[in-house]
Amino acid sequence: MECASLGLFYLFSLLLSWPLLYATFGFPQPVTYAGLLLIGILVGPFFFFLNPLGAAVLRRFEREADDYSRTLIGEATPMISALKRLAKDNLSNLFPHPLYVQFYYSHPPLLERIGRLLAPPK
Repeated sequence: MECASLGLFYLFSLLLSWPLLYATFGFPQPVTYAGLLLIGILVGPFFFFLNPLGAAVLRRFEREADDYSRTLIGEATPMISALKRLAKDNLSNLFPHPLYVQFYYSHPPLLERIGRLLAPPK
C-alpha cells in the first residue's frame, strides 16, 4: 500500500512539472494550484474504477475479522445480536443491490455476515 502511495505521489510530481498539462488547459505557465486541480479532475474517474478493488479487499478483511471473532468468542450469537443492533441504529439497507455492494461497501451486507456466522466454521 505504501509503495502504491509513493508511486502516486511520484506520478503527481511528474504531472505537476509537465508544461503540456497546463498549456492544454490554457495556463500560460505552470501554476501549482491549477496543477493540483487538474490532476484531481483527470485522476478522479480512474479512482472511481479502482474503488471496487479496494472495497473487495476491505470486505475480505472484514470477513476474516468476523471469523476470528467467532473463533475467539466461541459462538456467533453475541456478534449477531450486536450486528443487528448496529444495523437497526444506523438504518442499514438489508437488501443492497450487488453492484452497489461491489462499488461502495467496505463491509459485507448484514445478511451475508449473519449467514456466514451461522454457517459451520471452515
